[in-house]
Amino acid sequence: MAATTLTGKNYSSVLAIKDETLAELRRNHEEIEEWWIIFFGYDFSRLTESEARYIINSKKDANEIRDRIIAERQKGFF
Repeated sequence: MAATTLTGKNYSSVLAIKDETLAELRRNHEEIEEWWIIFFGYDFSRLTESEARYIINSKKDANEIRDRIIAERQKGFF
């Protein structure tokens, strides 16, 4: 498989999630990882570094994140 990315930040050029980022994401949002697996079909370890950082930096709690994702899917955005 080949992949190309365009990034604006240095950390966005790293596709694989870093161990410390994954640990922080799980520490902050462990209560939705099982839901995430059911909804998306993969766990947090499959996120990119940038995706995980976005969730962490959003300062939203697990319920807000889950509700937002569900609302966006209902609108047909993904």
